[in-house]
Amino acid sequence: MATFMQEKMPKMLPNDTEGNMRKLYKYIESLNEQLTYLFGNLGGDNFNTQEMTNFVANLGATNIITQTIISNSVVTKSLYAERGDIAQLTVDWLSTSKKVMKYLNKDTTNDDYIEIHEQGIELKSASVVMSAGQPLTEVLLDRNGNALYWQKDITYAEIIDGFPYVNGKQVYMDNEVTDYPVKVYQYKATTKMLIDFEMKNGVNVPKITMGNVAVTDSDVTVNGASVADIATRLTAAEQKNAEMQTTIGTLTKDIDAAEATIGTMQAAIDALTARVTALETPETPTET
Repeated sequence: MATFMQEKMPKMLPNDTEGNMRKLYKYIESLNEQLTYLFGNLGGDNFNTQEMTNFVANLGATNIITQTIISNSVVTKSLYAERGDIAQLTVDWLSTSKKVMKYLNKDTTNDDYIEIHEQGIELKSASVVMSAGQPLTEVLLDRNGNALYWQKDITYAEIIDGFPYVNGKQVYMDNEVTDYPVKVYQYKATTKMLIDFEMKNGVNVPKITMGNVAVTDSDVTVNGASVADIATRLTAAEQKNAEMQTTIGTLTKDIDAAEATIGTMQAAIDALTARVTALETPETPTET
Protein backbone atom coordinates (compact mmCIF):
# COMPACT_ATOMS: atom_id res chain seq x y z
CA MET A 1 0.00 0.00 0.00
CA ALA A 2 1.69 3.15 -1.18
CA THR A 3 0.40 6.37 0.32
CA PHE A 4 1.03 9.81 -1.15
CA MET A 5 0.07 13.08 0.51
CA GLN A 6 -0.47 16.00 -1.84
CA GLU A 7 -1.97 18.73 0.30
CA LYS A 8 -1.59 22.26 -1.01
CA MET A 9 -1.72 25.37 1.10
CA PRO A 10 -5.20 26.92 0.87
CA LYS A 11 -5.46 30.22 -0.96
CA MET A 12 -5.81 33.10 1.46
CA LEU A 13 -8.14 35.95 0.56
CA PRO A 14 -7.62 39.59 1.60
CA ASN A 15 -10.01 41.07 4.16
CA ASP A 16 -11.34 37.65 5.14
CA THR A 17 -9.52 36.88 8.36
CA GLU A 18 -12.21 34.59 9.73
CA GLY A 19 -12.45 32.65 6.47
CA ASN A 20 -8.66 32.39 6.15
CA MET A 21 -8.33 31.10 9.70
CA ARG A 22 -11.05 28.52 8.99
CA LYS A 23 -9.20 27.37 5.85
CA LEU A 24 -5.91 27.15 7.74
CA TYR A 25 -7.53 25.14 10.52
CA LYS A 26 -9.08 22.69 8.02
CA TYR A 27 -5.73 22.41 6.21
CA ILE A 28 -3.85 21.53 9.41
CA GLU A 29 -6.66 19.18 10.47
CA SER A 30 -6.45 17.40 7.10
CA LEU A 31 -2.68 17.01 7.37
CA ASN A 32 -3.07 15.62 10.87
CA GLU A 33 -5.66 13.08 9.71
CA GLN A 34 -3.45 11.95 6.82
CA LEU A 35 -0.38 11.60 9.03
CA THR A 36 -2.41 9.68 11.63
CA TYR A 37 -3.61 7.31 8.91
CA LEU A 38 -0.14 6.99 7.38
CA PHE A 39 1.66 6.16 10.62
CA GLY A 40 -1.15 3.83 11.59
CA ASN A 41 -0.75 1.81 8.38
CA LEU A 42 3.00 1.49 7.98
CA GLY A 43 4.14 -1.80 6.48
CA GLY A 44 6.80 -3.43 4.40
CA ASP A 45 5.19 -2.23 1.20
CA ASN A 46 5.47 1.40 2.36
CA PHE A 47 9.27 1.41 2.07
CA ASN A 48 11.87 1.19 -0.63
CA THR A 49 13.68 -1.97 0.49
CA GLN A 50 17.15 -0.80 -0.50
CA GLU A 51 16.69 2.64 1.03
CA MET A 52 15.35 1.05 4.21
CA THR A 53 18.43 -1.19 4.38
CA ASN A 54 20.72 1.81 3.92
CA PHE A 55 18.80 3.75 6.56
CA VAL A 56 19.05 0.93 9.12
CA ALA A 57 22.76 0.54 8.36
CA ASN A 58 23.28 4.19 9.23
CA LEU A 59 21.49 3.94 12.57
CA GLY A 60 24.69 3.32 14.49
CA ALA A 61 25.50 4.94 17.82
CA THR A 62 28.02 7.17 16.05
CA ASN A 63 26.24 7.84 12.77
CA ILE A 64 22.76 9.23 12.12
CA ILE A 65 22.79 10.63 8.56
CA THR A 66 25.09 13.57 9.32
CA GLN A 67 27.16 11.85 12.02
CA THR A 68 26.24 14.51 14.54
CA ILE A 69 25.47 12.07 17.37
CA ILE A 70 28.91 11.04 18.60
CA SER A 71 29.74 8.10 20.88
CA ASN A 72 26.30 7.91 22.49
CA SER A 73 26.57 11.58 23.42
CA VAL A 74 23.27 13.28 24.23
CA VAL A 75 24.68 16.55 22.93
CA THR A 76 24.07 16.86 19.19
CA LYS A 77 24.58 19.42 16.49
CA SER A 78 21.97 19.85 13.77
CA LEU A 79 20.18 17.03 12.02
CA TYR A 80 19.71 17.83 8.36
CA ALA A 81 16.67 16.82 6.37
CA GLU A 82 16.72 15.78 2.74
CA ARG A 83 15.55 19.20 1.60
CA GLY A 84 18.15 21.18 3.49
CA ASP A 85 15.70 22.15 6.21
CA ILE A 86 17.32 21.99 9.61
CA ALA A 87 15.77 21.09 12.94
CA GLN A 88 17.60 20.53 16.19
CA LEU A 89 16.55 17.42 18.03
CA THR A 90 14.65 19.66 20.44
CA VAL A 91 12.60 20.71 17.40
CA ASP A 92 12.86 24.42 18.09
CA TRP A 93 12.65 25.41 14.41
CA LEU A 94 10.48 24.13 11.58
CA SER A 95 10.47 25.16 7.93
CA THR A 96 8.56 23.63 5.01
CA SER A 97 10.54 25.52 2.38
CA LYS A 98 11.27 23.59 -0.83
CA LYS A 99 14.03 25.82 -2.20
CA VAL A 100 16.46 22.91 -2.77
CA MET A 101 13.82 20.83 -4.53
CA LYS A 102 12.82 23.81 -6.68
CA TYR A 103 16.41 24.49 -7.71
CA LEU A 104 17.01 20.87 -8.70
CA ASN A 105 13.80 20.92 -10.73
CA LYS A 106 14.67 24.33 -12.27
CA ASP A 107 11.41 25.63 -10.83
CA THR A 108 11.46 29.42 -10.43
CA THR A 109 7.89 29.78 -9.17
CA ASN A 110 7.25 31.16 -5.68
CA ASP A 111 8.25 29.08 -2.70
CA ASP A 112 5.27 29.26 -0.33
CA TYR A 113 6.02 27.74 3.04
CA ILE A 114 5.42 27.75 6.78
CA GLU A 115 8.10 28.62 9.32
CA ILE A 116 7.70 28.02 13.06
CA HIS A 117 10.17 29.10 15.72
CA GLU A 118 10.05 30.50 19.22
CA GLN A 119 6.42 31.62 19.71
CA GLY A 120 5.64 32.56 16.11
CA ILE A 121 4.05 30.84 13.13
CA GLU A 122 4.81 32.53 9.79
CA LEU A 123 3.21 31.87 6.41
CA LYS A 124 5.75 33.07 3.86
CA SER A 125 5.90 33.51 0.12
CA ALA A 126 9.35 33.82 -1.45
CA SER A 127 9.96 34.93 -5.05
CA VAL A 128 13.14 34.25 -7.02
CA VAL A 129 15.43 37.25 -7.49
CA MET A 130 16.03 37.84 -11.20
CA SER A 131 18.77 39.77 -13.03
CA ALA A 132 18.68 40.36 -16.78
CA GLY A 133 15.96 37.77 -17.02
CA GLN A 134 18.02 35.10 -15.26
CA PRO A 135 17.54 33.77 -11.71
CA LEU A 136 20.34 34.55 -9.28
CA THR A 137 21.78 31.70 -7.22
CA GLU A 138 23.61 31.35 -3.93
CA VAL A 139 25.08 28.69 -1.66
CA LEU A 140 22.57 27.33 0.83
CA LEU A 141 23.34 28.24 4.44
CA ASP A 142 21.86 26.79 7.58
CA ARG A 143 20.24 29.16 10.06
CA ASN A 144 23.59 29.55 11.84
CA GLY A 145 25.24 30.83 8.66
CA ASN A 146 27.15 27.62 7.85
CA ALA A 147 27.36 26.46 4.23
CA LEU A 148 25.84 23.11 3.24
CA TYR A 149 27.47 20.63 0.86
CA TRP A 150 26.33 17.60 -1.11
CA GLN A 151 28.14 14.45 -0.02
CA LYS A 152 29.04 13.72 -3.64
CA ASP A 153 28.80 15.25 -7.12
CA ILE A 154 25.17 15.48 -8.28
CA THR A 155 25.91 16.99 -11.71
CA TYR A 156 24.57 13.91 -13.45
CA ALA A 157 22.26 12.78 -10.68
CA GLU A 158 18.76 11.58 -11.42
CA ILE A 159 16.23 13.85 -9.77
CA ILE A 160 13.41 11.80 -8.27
CA ASP A 161 10.61 13.61 -6.42
CA GLY A 162 12.91 16.60 -6.16
CA PHE A 163 15.85 14.72 -4.62
CA PRO A 164 19.19 13.73 -6.25
CA TYR A 165 20.01 10.04 -6.77
CA VAL A 166 23.36 8.67 -7.93
CA ASN A 167 23.49 5.00 -8.90
CA GLY A 168 20.10 4.49 -7.28
CA LYS A 169 21.11 5.99 -3.93
CA GLN A 170 19.92 9.32 -2.61
CA VAL A 171 22.60 11.93 -2.01
CA TYR A 172 22.31 13.89 1.23
CA MET A 173 23.80 17.17 2.40
CA ASP A 174 25.55 18.32 5.55
CA ASN A 175 28.18 20.78 6.85
CA GLU A 176 31.12 18.58 5.91
CA VAL A 177 33.09 20.52 3.29
CA THR A 178 33.23 18.92 -0.16
CA ASP A 179 33.69 20.26 -3.67
CA TYR A 180 29.92 20.28 -4.14
CA PRO A 181 28.20 23.16 -2.34
CA VAL A 182 24.42 23.10 -2.28
CA LYS A 183 23.12 25.81 -4.57
CA VAL A 184 19.66 27.34 -4.54
CA TYR A 185 17.97 30.32 -6.12
CA GLN A 186 18.12 33.62 -4.30
CA TYR A 187 14.74 34.49 -2.85
CA LYS A 188 13.03 37.56 -1.50
CA ALA A 189 10.63 36.35 1.18
CA THR A 190 7.52 38.15 2.36
CA THR A 191 5.59 37.19 5.46
CA LYS A 192 1.94 36.89 4.45
CA MET A 193 0.70 35.99 7.90
CA LEU A 194 2.26 35.95 11.36
CA ILE A 195 0.65 34.42 14.41
CA ASP A 196 2.44 35.22 17.65
CA PHE A 197 1.91 36.81 21.06
CA GLU A 198 1.87 40.40 22.26
CA MET A 199 2.22 41.44 25.88
CA LYS A 200 -0.75 43.52 27.06
CA ASN A 201 -1.25 44.44 30.69
CA GLY A 202 1.08 41.65 31.80
CA VAL A 203 -0.72 39.00 29.71
CA ASN A 204 0.48 37.36 26.47
CA VAL A 205 -2.35 37.96 24.00
CA PRO A 206 -2.42 36.13 20.62
CA LYS A 207 -1.88 38.51 17.70
CA ILE A 208 -2.37 37.99 13.97
CA THR A 209 -0.43 40.06 11.44
CA MET A 210 -1.24 39.92 7.73
CA GLY A 211 1.78 40.96 5.68
CA ASN A 212 2.99 44.27 7.06
CA VAL A 213 -0.48 45.28 8.26
CA ALA A 214 -1.79 44.06 11.59
CA VAL A 215 -5.28 42.64 11.57
CA THR A 216 -7.44 45.05 13.53
CA ASP A 217 -9.74 43.86 16.27
CA SER A 218 -12.63 45.05 14.11
CA ASP A 219 -11.85 42.24 11.63
CA VAL A 220 -12.39 39.49 14.20
CA THR A 221 -15.83 38.71 15.55
CA VAL A 222 -17.06 36.61 18.46
CA ASN A 223 -20.72 35.61 18.37
CA GLY A 224 -21.42 38.43 15.93
CA ALA A 225 -19.69 41.16 17.95
CA SER A 226 -16.28 42.44 16.90
CA VAL A 227 -13.39 42.08 19.30
CA ALA A 228 -12.94 45.85 19.09
CA ASP A 229 -16.55 46.38 20.19
CA ILE A 230 -16.16 43.84 22.99
CA ALA A 231 -12.95 45.52 24.11
CA THR A 232 -14.65 48.93 24.08
CA ARG A 233 -17.53 47.59 26.15
CA LEU A 234 -15.13 45.90 28.54
CA THR A 235 -13.15 49.11 28.98
CA ALA A 236 -16.35 51.06 29.59
CA ALA A 237 -17.50 48.43 32.09
CA GLU A 238 -14.16 48.57 33.87
CA GLN A 239 -14.36 52.37 34.06
CA LYS A 240 -17.92 52.14 35.31
CA ASN A 241 -16.84 49.58 37.88
CA ALA A 242 -14.02 51.85 39.02
CA GLU A 243 -16.49 54.75 39.36
CA MET A 244 -18.86 52.54 41.31
CA GLN A 245 -16.05 51.43 43.61
CA THR A 246 -15.17 55.08 44.23
CA THR A 247 -18.82 55.91 44.89
CA ILE A 248 -19.17 52.90 47.20
CA GLY A 249 -16.06 54.01 49.07
CA THR A 250 -17.48 57.51 49.49
CA LEU A 251 -20.87 56.12 50.59
CA THR A 252 -19.16 53.82 53.06
CA LYS A 253 -17.38 56.78 54.63
CA ASP A 254 -20.65 58.74 54.71
CA ILE A 255 -22.44 55.78 56.30
CA ASP A 256 -19.70 55.43 58.92
CA ALA A 257 -19.93 59.16 59.66
CA ALA A 258 -23.74 58.94 59.82
CA GLU A 259 -23.54 55.96 62.16
CA ALA A 260 -21.12 57.89 64.38
CA THR A 261 -23.52 60.85 64.37
CA ILE A 262 -26.46 58.59 65.12
CA GLY A 263 -24.48 57.09 67.98
CA THR A 264 -23.80 60.55 69.39
CA MET A 265 -27.41 61.56 68.93
CA GLN A 266 -28.60 58.34 70.58
CA ALA A 267 -26.35 59.03 73.56
CA ALA A 268 -27.76 62.56 73.80
CA ILE A 269 -31.32 61.23 73.54
CA ASP A 270 -30.62 58.67 76.26
CA ALA A 271 -29.23 61.38 78.52
CA LEU A 272 -32.17 63.67 77.80
CA THR A 273 -34.63 60.84 78.42
CA ALA A 274 -33.01 60.07 81.75
CA ARG A 275 -33.19 63.74 82.76
CA VAL A 276 -36.85 64.03 81.76
CA THR A 277 -37.64 60.88 83.67
CA ALA A 278 -35.93 62.29 86.72
CA LEU A 279 -37.91 65.53 86.48
CA GLU A 280 -41.21 63.70 86.06
CA THR A 281 -40.67 61.45 89.06
CA PRO A 282 -42.26 63.08 92.22
CA GLU A 283 -40.09 63.35 95.26
CA THR A 284 -41.05 61.04 98.16
CA PRO A 285 -41.99 63.13 101.29
CA THR A 286 -39.70 62.71 104.25
CA GLU A 287 -41.37 61.62 107.53
CA THR A 288 -40.63 63.70 110.65
